[in-house]
Amino acid sequence: MKPLLINVSILLLTSCAVLDYQPKLSPGDPNGNRTTLDLQECKKLARASIDTSYGSDSQVPVKDRFKRAYDACMSGRGHNVIR
Repeated sequence: MKPLLINVSILLLTSCAVLDYQPKLSPGDPNGNRTTLDLQECKKLARASIDTSYGSDSQVPVKDRFKRAYDACMSGRGHNVIR
């Protein structure tokens, strides 16, 4: 039980550190009218993806997995993400 608690604590601390990230979108985004809603939804989906993938992809830092998932979600919704 103790290792699980430690892993969960580390995940929570790490996920708090990436919460300030937001994908950069190109000016003139063709789906600009949906940007605010898509940012909110994609952030939730990206957080959920790092929560469920913890340990399965331990070679890639959590912040990088979060950013990739967030960027991919926004791109998938038709936004031009600047990397």
